[in-house]
Amino acid sequence: MSKTVVSSDDAPAAIGPYSPGIQTGNMVFLSGQLGIDPATGKLPEGIEAQAKQSLANVEALLTAAGATFADVVKTTVYLADIADFAAVNEIYASKFEAPFPARSAFQVAALPAGGLVEIEVVAAEVVIAKFKSFEAQNMFFQFCIIITKSKTHITRRAIRVGDDKEKVLDILFAKLWHVEIECLG
Repeated sequence: MSKTVVSSDDAPAAIGPYSPGIQTGNMVFLSGQLGIDPATGKLPEGIEAQAKQSLANVEALLTAAGATFADVVKTTVYLADIADFAAVNEIYASKFEAPFPARSAFQVAALPAGGLVEIEVVAAEVVIAKFKSFEAQNMFFQFCIIITKSKTHITRRAIRVGDDKEKVLDILFAKLWHVEIECLG
């Protein structure tokens, strides 16, 4: 299975021998995101500001991977002080909707760069398809039924009218995990 690095100009670059994120199959694994402002390379003051920036960094990486907070299935929240849990939880809650992802949250001895919070997420993808016509939609669904009956699944990617044939084939055949199709337009 191939691995693709996930990065964004709107999130801090890795500060060591790791990737900001890795996408493999239908899964996106993001490294823990401190509240570092990618424009300044610095941590803002206070737990609320760092939690907001940490989640903004997570969102930028999810977007780069073609995912959203709705795709997140597991989070881990690292806190320099567990007393900050309520403040972080309030900001965290503003980004997620039910069904909420599974979560672990705990205090650690220290975070890199003197950070107060670090948030790590795992996202699972679903297929989103947009069709030019009813006939194209019908053909696609018939094809998916055949694939599903053969126990093969399709992973999440946006398939849009005009996509290169090779890209669509890669989406349909190379990513053999989870099928959930939402018809847009």
